[in-house]
This record gives sequence, C-alpha cells and structure tokens, in this order.
Amino acid sequence: MQNTRSLNGLRRLSVVGAILLIAVLAVAATAAAQSWTFTGSMNTPRFGATGTRLLDGRVLVAGGAYPFGNYLNSAEIYNPVTGTWTLTSPMVQPQGGAVAVLLNDGRVLVYGGNISASSVTNLAQIFDPVTGLWTPTGSMNQCRQSFTGTLLANGQAMAVGGYCGGYLSSTELYNPSTGTWSLTGSLPGPVANASATLLANGKVLVAGGTTGFAVRTAELFDPNSGTWTVTGSLNQARAWGAPNVLSGTILLNSGQVLAVGGVGGSGCGSFLSSAELYDPIAGTWAFTGSLSTDLDQHRLVLLSDGRVLASGGLASQCSTTTNMAEIYDPSTGAWSATGSLNQARALHAATSLLDGRVLVAGGYVGSTILNSAEVFSVQTDAPITAKGTTFGATEGVTFTGAVATFTDPDPASTPAEYSATIDWGDTTSATPGTISGPPGGPFTVSGTHMYAEQGTYAATVTITDIDTPSNTATAHSTARVSDARLSSTCATMPVSTQTYTGPTAIFTDQSSTGTLSDFSATISWGDASSSPGTIIGGPGNAPYTVSGTHTYASTGTFLITTTIADVGGSTTTTPACSITIFAFATGKGAAFVIGDLEAGLGNHVTWWSSQWATINLMSGGAPPNAMKGFAGFEDNFLGLPPPNCGGTWSTDTGNSTAPPPSVPKFMGVIVSSRVTQSGSIISGDIKQVVIVRNGPGYAPNPGNPGTGTEIAIVCSSH
Repeated sequence: MQNTRSLNGLRRLSVVGAILLIAVLAVAATAAAQSWTFTGSMNTPRFGATGTRLLDGRVLVAGGAYPFGNYLNSAEIYNPVTGTWTLTSPMVQPQGGAVAVLLNDGRVLVYGGNISASSVTNLAQIFDPVTGLWTPTGSMNQCRQSFTGTLLANGQAMAVGGYCGGYLSSTELYNPSTGTWSLTGSLPGPVANASATLLANGKVLVAGGTTGFAVRTAELFDPNSGTWTVTGSLNQARAWGAPNVLSGTILLNSGQVLAVGGVGGSGCGSFLSSAELYDPIAGTWAFTGSLSTDLDQHRLVLLSDGRVLASGGLASQCSTTTNMAEIYDPSTGAWSATGSLNQARALHAATSLLDGRVLVAGGYVGSTILNSAEVFSVQTDAPITAKGTTFGATEGVTFTGAVATFTDPDPASTPAEYSATIDWGDTTSATPGTISGPPGGPFTVSGTHMYAEQGTYAATVTITDIDTPSNTATAHSTARVSDARLSSTCATMPVSTQTYTGPTAIFTDQSSTGTLSDFSATISWGDASSSPGTIIGGPGNAPYTVSGTHTYASTGTFLITTTIADVGGSTTTTPACSITIFAFATGKGAAFVIGDLEAGLGNHVTWWSSQWATINLMSGGAPPNAMKGFAGFEDNFLGLPPPNCGGTWSTDTGNSTAPPPSVPKFMGVIVSSRVTQSGSIISGDIKQVVIVRNGPGYAPNPGNPGTGTEIAIVCSSH
C-alpha cells in the first residue's frame, strides 16, 4: 500500500495516469554526528499538509490527511522557542494537497487540492496569525489537484495547471486586495505535477510534469504581460508527486534553479536520482551532481548558507520510505550525506526556521501516518576571520611575502584545510596564495607577484574552508609599491679632444618592466654647463647607456656627472667621472713629436728645442738634427685629421712651417720610434699619441724650449 499513499489524486492511478513521485536525497550510511533531534509532536498525525513559516518565525501546518482518505480541517502552529505545537481554530473546510503561500501582509492563503477522497476543490481560505482565525476568500475559477503555485513578486498568488476531470493548462491569479481570482494566460499545453519557481527577475518558471507520462517541457510566465513563453527543456523528463510544496525545484542564491529527482515515466520503476540546473540567462538546463539513490515525495529547503537540504521521501522505486538526507552544495555541484532523520517519512511538511534550523513534521511511513516532528541543525564550520596588512613591494621586482592573516576557532585546524586566492589590485589575474601556520592558527597567507608600476594598490585576499566552501573570509590589504632603484657607473672615456662625443654613464633599473621611455638623463660636463643625454639599451634589467656631445672651451681635467631620472621618481647620479680634455698644437691637427725612449707616463719630456734631436732618443735610431720637434703641415689648407696611431707623419716640403705662437695647457703629442729626413722633408712613424701637461717657457723660437709632463696615453700602435 505504501506506493499509493499520496494526495491530490495520486492514490488514484486511473485519474492522473501514474503515481508521480520525486526522487528524494537518499544517503549512504555515514559516521557523521547526528544532526536531527526530535521536537514536540503535533496534536494530530497528518501527511500532505502545507507548512508555512510566519513572519514572527512560528510555523503553520495546515490540513493534510488522517487516516488515509480522510482530509483534515485542523491546523496547528509550532513555536521554535518552546518546541511545542498549538491548535488553531478549525479551517473553513478540510484541505489536503493544497498550495499555501505567505501573503505580504503576513496572512496565509491556502487554496485548491482535495476536500475528500473523491472531491477536488476550487475553494480558498485565509489564516490570520493575529486573530488565529480562518476565513473564506474568493474561490478559484477552476478546481485543481496535483497543481503548483507560488507567490509573485507583486504580492499576488498563482495557481498553474493540475488535474480536475482532465489535465489543465489554465492559470489564475489571486489578488489579496480584492480577495478574488482572475484567469490569465494559459500554459502552452495541459500539465499536472509540475513545479513552479519564482525567479529573481520576477518571472515564474514551470518545469516538468505529466499528462499521463512525464514531460521535459519548461515555460516562463511573465506577470507583466500575463503570457507564457517556452524556454529550454529539461534534459530528463520528470514529474513530482507533491507539486504543491517544495519538492521538485528550488531557487538557489545564484539565481539558478535546481530540479531534483522525480519520476521519469509513469510511476514506480521510473524514479530518478539525477538533478539539473536551470540558467535563467541562457534559458538552458545542465545536469549537475546526482543523488545517491532514486527517491520521490521528499522535501527541499534552502539553508541559510545557500546549500539545499533534501529530506525523507520514497526510495528504491517506491519500495521504501526513507529517513535519509543529503545536502547539495552549489559551489561544488555535488551532494553529500548528512545525518539521517530519526524517523523515515514521506509527504511531510518541511520549513526553514529563522535561526537557520529546519523543521520537518508529519508524513507517513508504510501504513502509519505520523505526528512526530524533528529539527535539523545545520552543521557548519565555525566562521573564519581574516585581517589584511600593508606590505611593501618594488615595481618590476618579484615580491614574495605575507599578504594577510586569518584565524579559525577550531583548535585542531591546519593550513591544509583552507585555500586562498589573491587579487593583487592591478587588473592582473588573481593567483593562489600559500597558507602556513601552526595547528589552530593563526595562519598566514603569502603570495608571489610582480607589480609593473609603482603606486598604492588595494589587494583582496579570499580564504575558503575547503570542507565548507560557504565558510569564507575576505581580507583587504594595501600594497605600497615603490619605484625601482636605479644604479649607475661612469662610462666616460678618460681622454678626449675638446669636442667630446661618447658615453658618460651606464645604469641599470631594478625593475624588470622598465623601458627607455621611463628615463631621462642630464649630463653635467664639469665646466658649469650641462645638456640632456641620449639613452639607449634596456629594457628591464638590461643595462642602459647615456651618451652626449659637448665642446670644451679649454683643455684640462674635468669631472663629469650624469643624473638619470625615472618617471616614477627614482634617480641616480654617477660618481664624478674624470676626463682629460686636450688639443693638438694647432686647430688643424699639427702636432709636436717626442722620441719613444723619452716618452713615458710621468716623464718630463721636451717636445720643442734647438737640442730636440739630442734629447729625444728613439729605438729606431737617432733623429735628424734638422728636426726641432714640430711636424707642421700648416700649409695644407685642408687641414689634417688628428694623428692616428700606427700611421705616419711628414713635414711640409720646402721651408718647414713655423710652430704656433702658443700651445694648449694639455696637448696631444706624437711619440715616434724613428724619424728620418729626405731632402727638406722630415717624416716619422706614429707609435703613440700622448697627452702632455705643458710647463711654462715655450716660444716659437727653438731657443725657448717647450716641455711638460706626460700624463696620459691617447692611443698606441702596439
């Protein structure tokens, strides 16, 4: 007899075509701690009753049947504080398999269903929690059993489809202000034992049902237009044996709709364990995790943490009334076992309480109708708490360090129980965090990241309890990212003619993300003048070179500094880079000569003298006495390039050009290893070019020798 215990015509297979039973969440044996506890029993055994949580937190259970075939006009209220039940005044009429909705004003509307085993009703009545009285209200236009309904966002109540001498497609709306029902747009086709869900957008989804055999169809009702439109079909045809209460579909916090179990055919033998999710944006269904067994006549309740509890029902293709319960976690798409009911029951009432617990009451098991009730306490991990921090980083440099801390009241908690993600606040993708700490905490979340630019960033760290994904904590941290450090070294050549062209500095950026456009350079030439530098090189950590061009007004030793600035504010200045600026004897490159055996850094040398040939000894032999030290070329109106090591020089033909009237303080001088004379032309090799810091006393007359100290080598041919 057990598989024929139902309301709204389900006991009469010839009327509705089949017993339509929904797959409840049967769970395997579990070692989990018991989550269900008995509470006060109802005054009257009943199954197929409605259960409605009132605004004050009490629960109204109304109507139903006891014994089988006898419908009740009694109702009672459960007080969650005392755990006791109190009878209300009698209902206006008996009702079982009805739909009940909590109106916006706090009253409860109960409508449709059966008033006797052979009579389907269109009557409706209202319970007022303030007076404790039931009063009649306007009747529906159509009698209905095995129908579904819900409260609309506009406060009206809705009745959809069902059965009354035939399958129905009509839909009607109840206006609480007038107490009347009015027909609205009909379903595309007749259906009973479907399930209605109010969506977040105000539309109503009606899914599944039967016309003698389960269907896959789903439709959307728009209260604004009063019309129905077809939406995506279920992947599995399914109908539910108790469409008047939450047993088939339920709205998740995400806005999706979960469809659970049901009957896939026309009765026992076609029970389902599968579940599906409806996406209201895409208008499509997708399978999600399945129940552990096929069941129907169960109840669905949305828990305070967003998970879904399914309890009781018929199991194993109608053969068993179950006490099993499972919880669906939307974050994982999976069902998990929770504590079993103390009493197996089907077609019971189930309602969430204000404190997060769930009340189940009545139902039947086998041939026994129940008055017992029990409460499910949601087993959740103690909430974790997180705290942000302020951490420092450098642009373009990989940061690794702590970004948040958190605690868990559980003294046995370990880092492995959690996961963490870090949103670094710079539009890059979030990355996993690493969690460390002793058992019981506190725990530290660390991460690795590189910020491309300096600045202050708001980092968000989310910690999740892996066992209970709904147990999360968020920490808000601040990253203070400094400009990367610059470092520089001298790159100036040690010697140069009066026009210097070349590098002055080499610098590196600590940031691996820097580019040329990030930098500017200023060169201070050491003579009270400065100019912008030209930068090449990079990017990132690769070296950059600063170069410049400058013409000195005089010769001497100068200290060049180069300052590099990053757009982010970092700067670096090279140490003072010493450079010796020299010039040849004339602006056209004419030069004096000394012998290679006379030359040497720090040596006192004579580059002009009547005794030049005697003083300047050479490894290639004695020079001619006619050579006084000046290799002229001044009659070459084109001028000459600066002397080049490895080359040669020769004087003008005919009378030798007179030396200049004065010479620079720091002067370039040719070093020759061999000087010869052919006729009036004297020539020699250029073994070196050196810089001589000249002493006083020079005059163009060889009787006034030119002398100085060799201080630097410009070039050598070996």
